[in-house]
Amino acid sequence: MGFYLGFDFGTSSIKAAAINENGILQKTAIISVSMVSPRPGYFEVDIINQWLNGFLNVLHSLGIDIISQAEAICISSVCASFVPIDSSDRPLRNAIMYGIDTRAIEQINVLNHSVPDDMLSSVSFSGFTTHSIIPKIIWIRENEPEIYNKTKYFVESSNLITSFLTGEYAWDKPTAAGAHLLDLRTHSYPQYLFEYIDIDKDKFPPLRAPLEILGGVTKKASELTGLPHGIPVSVGACDINAEAFSCGSFDPGRLLIVFGSTISLLFTINKYVAIPGFIAGPSILDGTYRLGGATSSGGRYLEWLDKTLNIGNQWSSLDLYRPSELLMVPFLDGARLPYNDSHCRVLWYGMSNATEKTEYLKAAAESMGCEIYNLISILSQDLEIPACLNVSGGLSSNLEFSKIISNVTGFVLKRFKNTNASFGDALMALSSLKGVDQARLVLEKLERLSDEVEIIEPDFALFQEYASKRKAYMAAIEGIQKLITLDKE
Repeated sequence: MGFYLGFDFGTSSIKAAAINENGILQKTAIISVSMVSPRPGYFEVDIINQWLNGFLNVLHSLGIDIISQAEAICISSVCASFVPIDSSDRPLRNAIMYGIDTRAIEQINVLNHSVPDDMLSSVSFSGFTTHSIIPKIIWIRENEPEIYNKTKYFVESSNLITSFLTGEYAWDKPTAAGAHLLDLRTHSYPQYLFEYIDIDKDKFPPLRAPLEILGGVTKKASELTGLPHGIPVSVGACDINAEAFSCGSFDPGRLLIVFGSTISLLFTINKYVAIPGFIAGPSILDGTYRLGGATSSGGRYLEWLDKTLNIGNQWSSLDLYRPSELLMVPFLDGARLPYNDSHCRVLWYGMSNATEKTEYLKAAAESMGCEIYNLISILSQDLEIPACLNVSGGLSSNLEFSKIISNVTGFVLKRFKNTNASFGDALMALSSLKGVDQARLVLEKLERLSDEVEIIEPDFALFQEYASKRKAYMAAIEGIQKLITLDKE
């Protein structure tokens, strides 16, 4: 029996997972990588030295016994990250990262004011944001014209790795939609928009579905990696889709919260719904759709808080039976979902000379609970929300953090303990060959094992106590928006 391999390329690590046909995890591997910020608001990855060489290193960590028996591969990377390549299939610059990269603010404002409403709404109901790729491509055309002119394709970051294996290029449709690169009416590239803003439509590779086979591992790639020649490589999708696959959130009615470097939300539904501020589009499986997006909070905010206050790991010291005395708004890189306002910033209220460091830590987690509650409240106006939310990502294993989120939001949280995006990628590789029902069987078996699933239930008395903080959180956001308006005046 061979192995199905999944690889998730992040901004701080590359994770790998190998499963067998029954979905049983055989081996995992992880290596560290890094992101660079050449200027404030600019976030990039050296895709050759960090991700391509990192891929070779993580293959080595899996071991030849695993990779030589691989049956199929699927790869994911950070949503809405991309890189231009030349006619020799070489990257022309570092990959530009997702919504935390704010270099194209000027281009976003110009597009949102100049592009006709029907064109704009066809790719993004709320207009272009820092998560959009088209404004960043225009930034390249205006600031790095030699790179734009040499570009053969703008490719999603994961496809640079899969093209190294197969020689084939594609954007997967869910990721293209999430990056505002898909006509939501036709599920094709927005040709009329490309013409209107004078972007060459030929600089984009074909659009394909995530579970399609992109191609087989070439002989050259086989010799370089040790992977069997000809084994299929899936088109794949970006990391939140892989996270969704890892816990069964790919069927309609499932709502997933990913507690990673940023907190992301993905709600799989059975019809197209447009809600201002949320990213809409096709989901992983044919005939399914999703709403979602990413916030500006999460692990990066907690890391910044620790660096700023030198808090250390004091989660186990938190008093979880009362709300904190502080109010925080955790917009470290501007407000993303659902406000899409890069001018919003962090707000702290309620400190005194007696405030302890643990209060800041608890308040940070509470702020993310308030943020999630607000997002779900918006969705609930048009959609039926499940009582239990699937959660994943590194922070979801932090029991104290998860309990605070559950208490603030009032939702039950369900976490698969031993799955992540790389496991989801491996399941997608399996599904590409054996069908999605095989993945469903795997996940059903996992759900029946008590040591594989963790359920966190809210304390409803505390949920009621948090009502005033949830209200104050929204008032704080409104206050920040008023301050921004005054500042602009």
